[in-house]
Amino acid sequence: MSFFKKVKDKMGIGGASVQLQIPDHARKSDDFISGNITLTTKSEQEVVDITVKLVESRTTGRGEDKKTRKHTRGEVKLPGNFTIAPGDTKEFSFDLPFQASAEWKDLSGGEVEFKGMKADLLKSVGKLAAMASSEIVEHHIVVVADVKSAWRDPSAKQLITLLS
Repeated sequence: MSFFKKVKDKMGIGGASVQLQIPDHARKSDDFISGNITLTTKSEQEVVDITVKLVESRTTGRGEDKKTRKHTRGEVKLPGNFTIAPGDTKEFSFDLPFQASAEWKDLSGGEVEFKGMKADLLKSVGKLAAMASSEIVEHHIVVVADVKSAWRDPSAKQLITLLS
């Protein structure tokens, strides 16, 4: 193996690539998110394992005051310890168990009646608090294939909307 080929393999150039197929959205009340992973390569690679995570990002503030906090809401490791040859395709299905966090806009339970109209007071206050905080909440499914001897493991990331 030439020196340049070894360097390319270490840097992940021309190595394994990961593709992720998931639905656009899931319900917060669901127990898991199902999806598929496709792994391909242009050179022989040894895969140690594959990790799938649901990552929640909460961003507040603007400009220099902008802060983002990330939390893992679910994680699953798929079996690895296999070698993938050039031109081969390996496909995996997964069920990612997760637990969604509570948000202001999801509050409910304060139903009141006024002049014949019903309203959920707690839910209205929650939506107002969510708008006032200007917090942006996003969820991503992140897949990382741990490739032996690679400095940079192949990965894929896709946005998913969690519905109430």
